[in-house]
Amino acid sequence: MLNEHDYHDVQECVFEYDRHQKKTQEDHKKHCSDAFLYTKSCAMIFSELHSALFTHCEYMHALNRLLDISRFVEQTMAKSITARHYGIGGSVADDNDEKMDIDGDMVVEQPQSEALQKGIAAIVKRTQKLIREDRDEIANTNSQLRFSLRYKTFSRILHLARGTDEGCRYEVLESEKGDRHAKSPDFLVDSVVKTSNAYETLKNQCMLGAVLRYTERNKKRFQDEKCQTTVGGAHADTTARVVGIERILVQKATTMLQATHCQQAMKSKVSDALDKTKHENMLLQDELDSVILRLEQIKK
Repeated sequence: MLNEHDYHDVQECVFEYDRHQKKTQEDHKKHCSDAFLYTKSCAMIFSELHSALFTHCEYMHALNRLLDISRFVEQTMAKSITARHYGIGGSVADDNDEKMDIDGDMVVEQPQSEALQKGIAAIVKRTQKLIREDRDEIANTNSQLRFSLRYKTFSRILHLARGTDEGCRYEVLESEKGDRHAKSPDFLVDSVVKTSNAYETLKNQCMLGAVLRYTERNKKRFQDEKCQTTVGGAHADTTARVVGIERILVQKATTMLQATHCQQAMKSKVSDALDKTKHENMLLQDELDSVILRLEQIKK
């Protein structure tokens, strides 16, 4: 027979599955066949597992995207500052952002704010692609079939239910002799019982109950991790808040770059106006000198 600890955990797993199945039946508010109820319960159990794993995965991608965007913003701002310092890159020659290149040809420069938006769009697109790939990976890796193949024995099922390395001590070959309490729970079950359908049904229900406990444990662990996460002093315990922080960062950076771009454009216009005025003054001065010269000649 199973030792007290194992028996208690097996019992808890079966009860967990039983509670979930009853809730499933109550949600449908009608009589369901055993086959339909089992199929529906399994679908909901693994749907909840996938949802929990994907929610955390999406949150981690949001944090990674925020980090990538913040680094890109930093690089763009540094480039803009360098351009302003040396009078290149961010400066504007006229309303169409035209400027002469090395060969003397006219080129059109792209404002840093536009470059920022394009770079961020590329980061977002890459993140969305990774999220789609991870969603498929979560569904495929954590399917009911995969769990059924992976957790065939009670020792592995209990390991899943407990979520600790405690289950490893039960991985003992059935041919070994010694203390029965140190052996695998499957070894302690009579061989006659193992051949029965009731045993397989119990083991399957226990596995499904273990999946439910595994899902709840992951939800709690993920939530605890999120509650401890802050970005720039702001709480980032949900994906929505991380996206909000990202939106504020992008808005501030865009506004700053647009303001810098307008300042550079105005500076360029003022410079062009001064150059034009100087040129016109020189022409006027030459004309004035010519007139004075003619008047002096007439006086003579």
